[in-house]
Amino acid sequence: MTELDRREIYGILRSIADDGHTPFLVDPHGNVEPAELADNRFFITYLDDIAMSRTGGHVYDYYGTDSQAAAVRLYTYDGTWTVGIRYDVTSPGTIQLLGVSLLILIILYAFVLGYISRSMADDISRVAVSLDDIVHGENVDLERKLPVTSNDEIGDLVVSFNKILELAKANIENI
Repeated sequence: MTELDRREIYGILRSIADDGHTPFLVDPHGNVEPAELADNRFFITYLDDIAMSRTGGHVYDYYGTDSQAAAVRLYTYDGTWTVGIRYDVTSPGTIQLLGVSLLILIILYAFVLGYISRSMADDISRVAVSLDDIVHGENVDLERKLPVTSNDEIGDLVVSFNKILELAKANIENI
């Protein structure tokens, strides 16, 4: 393969690759194009040692950005060339979308949790204020029942409180 062929092959790969995908070329001497891919020794080593013999040219790279590649070997009189296209599986846009979605879910969760806890605290507070009124003899109205606003343990507490008021009223009337 001559230098002209090298440029032609790399040009064809560039025309095939979409935005965000990187065509690459490894010559028989181990020279890598583009040069920035040569710095990723894991990718090149994995490509040479494992991918071409075991995965049919499918390369995985999980250092930094999750990326993969599809590669083929070309056998020429000059030696074996490896050509392919590397693509990012998780783009910065995908990571940003996941981050924003997580932030929205956390904010939504905080609002729901705040609403539920405030609702529970209000019910418990009403029972506590009514008990305090009875203990201190202030605003004691045995006819006034607390409204049951939930169907859970807090609602059971309010129902029990109302039953105690009825029993207390019945005991006072019997005296």
